Amino acid sequence: MGAYRFGGVHLDRTRKLLESLVLLPTDLESCEEAGRMGADLLARGETLGGTDLLIAAISKRHGHRLLTRDRSFARVSGLAVETY
Repeated sequence: MGAYRFGGVHLDRTRKLLESLVLLPTDLESCEEAGRMGADLLARGETLGGTDLLIAAISKRHGHRLLTRDRSFARVSGLAVETY
């Protein structure tokens, strides 16, 4: 949203960054993993939003670390998280 708001060089940089990323698919297994993660968190008295659960599940399913500033992802069992 910010890149479109400011436009120009910001939008160009954002497009170049996005073009360099590997996009991981959302599939049935990722959705099921998100459900398991959500249930596990609830059983421990914790929560994570639906979108964040999908992000975590996709990363875990494909064996990738999740790079984020959101420290709440560290509560997800078995997810490799790298914060900055």
